[in-house]
Order: sequence, then C-alpha cells, then structure tokens
Amino acid sequence: MYTRKIAYVVIGLLFVLCGSGLSFADYYGSVTDAIGDNDPRNRAGGAYDFASGTARVTGGNLIFSTTFAPGTFSSENWRAAYIYVSIDLDRDPSTGNPGINADHTDSAILGTDYFVAWGGSSVFPGYGLYVYRAAEGDWLAVDTNLSTTYSVSADDPSVGIATVTIPLSDFGGASVGAFNFEFQVKRVVSSNAITTILDYMPNPGSFGTTAPVPDPSKSAMEKYKADFKKEMKAFDKKIAKLGKKVKEQGSNAGTEAKESWNDLEAKQANAKSKLKSLSKEAWDKTKTEADVAREDLRKAYDKSVSYFK
Repeated sequence: MYTRKIAYVVIGLLFVLCGSGLSFADYYGSVTDAIGDNDPRNRAGGAYDFASGTARVTGGNLIFSTTFAPGTFSSENWRAAYIYVSIDLDRDPSTGNPGINADHTDSAILGTDYFVAWGGSSVFPGYGLYVYRAAEGDWLAVDTNLSTTYSVSADDPSVGIATVTIPLSDFGGASVGAFNFEFQVKRVVSSNAITTILDYMPNPGSFGTTAPVPDPSKSAMEKYKADFKKEMKAFDKKIAKLGKKVKEQGSNAGTEAKESWNDLEAKQANAKSKLKSLSKEAWDKTKTEADVAREDLRKAYDKSVSYFK
C-alpha cells in the first residue's frame, strides 16, 4: 500500500461556457498544496509532482491543463502518466460515485459524477471521459478518443504540462458551471494495470470549487464607459467655464473664434451621443466611433481655448 504524500498545487479553473444562441458566465476555482511531499516511491519512477493547473470551457470544449514542478514531468515519463480529475458536477456528495477512488476517499464531501483521465501511454486503454451510472453502480465510457498534448513552459523548459480537451457535447446537455473537483495522478504499469494514487490535489478532506467571475469583455466595456463619462463631466465643467469668457467677449470675438466655439459645442454634443450609443453587440464599431468623437472634442477644446484666453 502506498504512503500518500501531497504536492504543492495552485489550480486555476476558468470556464467560459458557450452554446448556440446562449450566453454563459465564466467560472474560476483554485486549490493549493505543498511542493515535494508526493509519494517517495513515485519519485523513483519520475516524480509526478503537481505544481499548477487550469481548466476552462471555450469554443465548445472543456480543457484541463496540469503543470508539474520543475524536473518532475518530462516527455519521457509523460508516456506513463495517468492524470485523473473527479468532477462533482451537481456539488451533491449523495449523487455520483461516493468519493474520489475505489476506497471512497472523501465520500462525505464529494460524489464523482464524471471523471476524466489522460496521459501519454500508447498501450493503456483506460483514458477518456467516464460517467457514473447509479442504477448499475458502474462507469460508462463517454469518450475514449480525447485530444491530449504534452508541452513545456515557455518560461522554464523543465516544467512539463499535460492538457486534455473534452467536447461539451460529451456531457449530454448537463450544465457545466459551478462544481467541485479533486485531482490525482497515477502511473501506467502495463496495458491492463496502473498504480494506486501517487499524488493528490488538494489534500483529501477538501476540494476545489468553481464560482462565477466577471466577464472580461463586459468589464472592459464598463471601464471604458466609466472613463468616457468621467472625461465628459470634466469637459462639461471646462466648456461651461469657457462659455463665460465667450459671452464676455461677445461681438468683440473674431469670426474664427466664434466658429471654433460653435464647433466645440457640436463636438461636445457628438461625443455625448457616441457615449450613449456604445453597444456590446456592436462594440468594435461603436467604440471606434466613440474614440474618434473623444479625440475630436479634445482638439476642438484646445483650439477654442486658444481664442478665449
């Protein structure tokens, strides 16, 4: 029986759920652990020491990516990896397979509705996405032809990364959003055998969970609108102050000065109109128009100020 140790992990799960004609929220979750305390016997065979990971749903796919501590996961030992994530899709430990393994570890806090296993072995047939069938008390293979890749970090070639891509259609229409999860890693021994769990993340007794996060595109739009509104309020005050000088000069102002003031008022009205017209559905077009209107207003103000000092 293996003595399990825990590796340091920082897992970021980002989910962008996209469907035909539908708009979904993003989800994010993270877990941590301590580097270097994976199973000692695991180290002799090539380590497998988790470091970080991500998961996201985008373009109709669910993508898991796990990163390992430097020097513990390479193109050679990737070939024998069996990386496994338990997914409690409904966050209800009373449904799905109790716990995260055959010993029902964490059965009180997590029920595995699906699990995904991936690695680089060309002989082991147990990779893929599986769903638990409560009535039968067994697992059904949903997709055993998943796309998997091995790569290294651009910042440190000694950091290995394993990625798996799962089509959302594999979940049979089930909602993939806020859920609980735990990761493990094993080693393929032969075409019909794998080791027990060599590393967990996070510690048994806890789990990661995803939660909604702001839509980045919406956040960018709201920030732009807020900055635009702030700039317009500032211009309203400056133009109002400049207007007093215009009135003081009255008929003494030259033709070009009067024209510059009229142009400034027109540019001010146009900028306000473009601010109101900003639309997420036509963001690129309306933002470009707003950028032009803002720059025109700045130039018009600077020109008018030069006449009414």
